[in-house]
Amino acid sequence: MKISFSIVLILGFIVVFAQNPLKPVELNIFKNGTYFIQREGTVTVKDNESSIQVPPSPLLSTFWLTCEKGANVEQIRFFTDTLKKERPVTGISELLKQNVGKTITLNYHYTAEDIRTVSGKLLLYDMKSGLINMQKADGGFAVMNSAYVKEIHFNQAPSMKLKSDSIVRRGLVHFNKNSGQVMLRMTYMQAGIQWTPLYNIKVLSESELQLELKATVENFMEDDIKNTKLVLTVGSPNFYYGSQLDPIATNYLSSITSSIFPGRSSNAYDNFQMIAESGSSSGLADFNDYYNYNTTGTKSNDLYFYNCGLVDLPKNSKTTVMIFSKNIPYKDIYEVSINDGVNYQSNRYVVQTDNNRQEVIHSYRLTNTTDQPFTTGPVFVLDKNLMPLAQDQLKYTAIKGENSVQLARSSDIIVKYSEEEIAREENSKTINKRKYTKVTIKGEIFIENLQAKDINLQVDKTVHAEIIKSSDEGAFKKIGSYYGVNPISEIKWDINIKGGAKKTLSYTYDVLI
Repeated sequence: MKISFSIVLILGFIVVFAQNPLKPVELNIFKNGTYFIQREGTVTVKDNESSIQVPPSPLLSTFWLTCEKGANVEQIRFFTDTLKKERPVTGISELLKQNVGKTITLNYHYTAEDIRTVSGKLLLYDMKSGLINMQKADGGFAVMNSAYVKEIHFNQAPSMKLKSDSIVRRGLVHFNKNSGQVMLRMTYMQAGIQWTPLYNIKVLSESELQLELKATVENFMEDDIKNTKLVLTVGSPNFYYGSQLDPIATNYLSSITSSIFPGRSSNAYDNFQMIAESGSSSGLADFNDYYNYNTTGTKSNDLYFYNCGLVDLPKNSKTTVMIFSKNIPYKDIYEVSINDGVNYQSNRYVVQTDNNRQEVIHSYRLTNTTDQPFTTGPVFVLDKNLMPLAQDQLKYTAIKGENSVQLARSSDIIVKYSEEEIAREENSKTINKRKYTKVTIKGEIFIENLQAKDINLQVDKTVHAEIIKSSDEGAFKKIGSYYGVNPISEIKWDINIKGGAKKTLSYTYDVLI
């Protein structure tokens, strides 16, 4: 049998551990890298006891065992155990070690260009030095370094697996039942599996777009996630003890500390509907670029759960599952936020700002008309012709809520502002026996749309003062906090500006100094 070096290396990445009788039936994954898992299976009870393998690092208070009706868990003793695990060999060295005593033929590099062959019985292989000792058919011996071996031929089937020690945590469960079979459920929470939401936007019209969500799931903890129900959780649950391990995971006296971190069936595609088809530029296929589907979900208190059906998630692997694709309304807007560059309370004079051009952001304002919240994640935006427009972060958006996805800084929408003092009243107010002068300031915001198309512009202006008047139905309010004796206030305008047009907004505020 001919065994190539490349095949040996590829097989070596697969590790097979001893089977655990409690198989995973449901996996609930949070975005912060933790997961909740349910395992079920039948254990054999003898003299009121049964041994089970327990998770290596469960989080505090999350490990629980539940029995079928008629049986109870009375106590569990935890200890460290050594198990034999079997896995494929991972390279030439392990392959030689496992096949000592067999007749082999080695192809090896004598020089970089010269490949030679030697045959005989493999007497010894030392993994530390890499030396091979073979007895040839003529009775002679060949000793060489395994580093020069290119290929191995066997006259009989080689041993491709080896056994090694695996240190595990075990639990000796004491039941109220003397003997027989008991159906057992194990639940716990650990770190090492996470999911990442990934959004895609395709513009359909001037008022509607398609929002698609997929999830990349990464498993770097569990070995045997096969045919397991997958649930992805959206929300920010409170886990008071955070990454604190449960005492069953350690071999030393536990110390409970408080650490807090933020919340980090088959697929059901409802309302599967063809919206449009675009022809392939290659002429080989028609691609269905726009279609709707949905993964069923449920809401429990403040969390939302996507039920993604049965999946296989091998350890040290990553899998992507499709969550939903739906049409939602949006508004094409431009946004500008103008802070208090004058800050009269601190500066005592009007700072010239009319030469400072404000940054205008072109955005899509999305309305969540779906029946599930949008979880925070990256979003990639395409136009009607499937050309890339932008990449941004779509933040958590409740059902019926709104949020913006930023496309670009707009260079053809000019926004500037200036302010001037228009009135002053000395000793107008006494606060804590101190007299204050009230200064009235008028501001103007100058807007010019250099584009040919009409736009919607949303303007947000903040001042460290009390706003008393605004033009163009600008809505103003005190935010609630104070900067000295003056409140922090804001004005919001939502205005439409025709292509090539100019517009001036005005506001007036009082500041105490």
